[in-house]
Amino acid sequence: MKKGKRKLGLLLTRPLEDTMALARRLRHQGVHHSFDLYLQPLLCIKELPSSTSKTSIEGKDLIFTSRHGVSFFAKQNPCRMNAVWCVGHKTAQEARKHGFKRITIVKENARSLRELLFKRDALTDYIHFSGADVSVDFEKELPSRQCQRILLYESVAAQELRPTIKKAFNQQCIDVVILFSKKTAVTLSSHIDLPQRIHILSLSQTIANVFPTHTSSLFSNDNDMVNKLKTLHEEP
Repeated sequence: MKKGKRKLGLLLTRPLEDTMALARRLRHQGVHHSFDLYLQPLLCIKELPSSTSKTSIEGKDLIFTSRHGVSFFAKQNPCRMNAVWCVGHKTAQEARKHGFKRITIVKENARSLRELLFKRDALTDYIHFSGADVSVDFEKELPSRQCQRILLYESVAAQELRPTIKKAFNQQCIDVVILFSKKTAVTLSSHIDLPQRIHILSLSQTIANVFPTHTSSLFSNDNDMVNKLKTLHEEP
């Protein structure tokens, strides 16, 4: 990205609450000195009708791959005695906030958790409390384990881009887009013919493949994402 040392435009695309939290984190880490932040939530989190209080969780380990899964479970079920497996520190923080004590954190991603659980003994039963869209379906991908999946929420795609974001694209103010899910990427592609000059920073290759002709970089966690952003700005 031959942009010299000018500020680059960075588009944040997570659901509103997550986008605001990410923006605060990036500002705290000084990223705003190198990037102008543009906020465009492309998904909205919607709770699904469910009753986890009627689900038998006694003696089972709980899997949470997002903080939304934790918060919606906690809203419906008072039990906090189970061992829980969390993908990422934010998910684990949400679990601690709601009173869980027996927490195991996998820092990388859901696939890393899948590999870890696959190597464990087959005596443990699991319940995955998740959204409708997942990168790993533990119920299907742990065939030798008893694993149930319960849907607690779904992500609803934004109907259109904000006028200010459309203007920023038209004026070539946006240089980098961060994408955390394939659905987010597909939603963005449905709203705009993304200019070839834009760099994609994504959580997986599957996400990046939605824009196969664009230059892309992958990140594994928030710290890695920040380091990748710094590298992008330092490129000649």
